Amino acid sequence: MNRWRLPTLVATAPTLDDPEAWTRLRAALIDAVDVGYRAIRVHAQHYDPRLDALLEPVIRRGVHTQLALGPGAIIQALDAWPGTVLDATMWLVELPDDGQTDLVLADASAALEQLVQRGLRRGLSVSLTKTRARDLEAMATLAAQQLCSLLVICCGVSGSHDLPDELERSMAYVTARRAGRESSALRIEIDLHEREGLARWFATSLSSSVPLTCMLPTLVISGTGQVEPLRAGIVGFSLGTLQQATLIQLLARWRTACAARWVALGRATITRVGRVDSWPVVDWPAELAACATSMLRAHPTHAAEAPHRAL
Repeated sequence: MNRWRLPTLVATAPTLDDPEAWTRLRAALIDAVDVGYRAIRVHAQHYDPRLDALLEPVIRRGVHTQLALGPGAIIQALDAWPGTVLDATMWLVELPDDGQTDLVLADASAALEQLVQRGLRRGLSVSLTKTRARDLEAMATLAAQQLCSLLVICCGVSGSHDLPDELERSMAYVTARRAGRESSALRIEIDLHEREGLARWFATSLSSSVPLTCMLPTLVISGTGQVEPLRAGIVGFSLGTLQQATLIQLLARWRTACAARWVALGRATITRVGRVDSWPVVDWPAELAACATSMLRAHPTHAAEAPHRAL
């Protein structure tokens, strides 16, 4: 399933009412396109007219652009915006991490119906908490019924109390695979991988000479401007913040300071998960985070080598 994923920058709209933060993020999205990222996904807690100006440059350049909003915000956005953002490649209805399943699905269905009426491509975005892992089949069914093009299933940050256990992750993976087979039009994007295939899937990225978009197929920018590889929580490998430098500068410094260690981390993680006789499904970013923490304990000086410490 994941082999179809484009190099993607995933950003959260600024959480502070700071015009400069919006300007920096807009520049970062353009920089990401310039260095080869072919998909841009922006999450926002509420609809904000500034999202139109934020996404306009990448939409106009033909980049695959996704806007992820909660069900209520989707409806507000469609009522309020006649602007460029309506040309986004895909609208993702982002489901809340908690709440009664029936009510959540009803709200999501109402938002999807509005997108259908506008003739807009649509999908669902689900954070794989314990609750959502149990409800995933119903959510995949809703996505298929509303003729969604994409179901994004994101795993949470390591250490969260609400993360699914290994059995729940394995069942979620099976559910996602089945949903993908039953609906040829629904593409599934999930952070989980089959343990046996990890070395094969990631072998091409385990080299410091490959393009950055291969080494870092997903970049994550938080609402505060922090830039991370794959997912927040992989200690010792942050790129820094947009307040410190442009995204292109952060990437260049990261490649100098972290690329070799990143390759070593990937190889160590594949060895780690290959030795474990456990469940067949692996949360790759979480395993990287766990391995990075172990390596940091063994080599604490690496924490000081992160590029953002030297800016």
